[in-house]
Amino acid sequence: MAGWAARPFPADCGALTLTGGVSLRVDAGRATAVAIEHAGRTTVSGNVRRIPHGEPVPAGLVLVAVRGREPGQYFTVTMDVRQDGTFAGDFRNPLGQDAATVEAHYLGAISYAPSECRPEPLTD
Repeated sequence: MAGWAARPFPADCGALTLTGGVSLRVDAGRATAVAIEHAGRTTVSGNVRRIPHGEPVPAGLVLVAVRGREPGQYFTVTMDVRQDGTFAGDFRNPLGQDAATVEAHYLGAISYAPSECRPEPLTD
């Protein structure tokens, strides 16, 4: 929203004055759910599906966050979503045995809404 002042100010040399403004972006997207299928210390895999029908989401990026046992211990990696709705990847784990949980955040894509899953404990 933006507007023009009804009375121009002398400092504007008689021109209309733009009075502030707000920008609003609205994106529509189909509901999605991201799930982790395997949560290892150096590898993660999962899938992104549409809600409620379960069709695979064919594009986008997943941000994977691995958290340690102590507050503030974490690292992140990104993984591409494949055409079949799956994502997977290996990574170097700087936390070693202190790594405790992993979570996935689907960042969305054109016509697909972002989603995230609950933290999952590491299995190996």
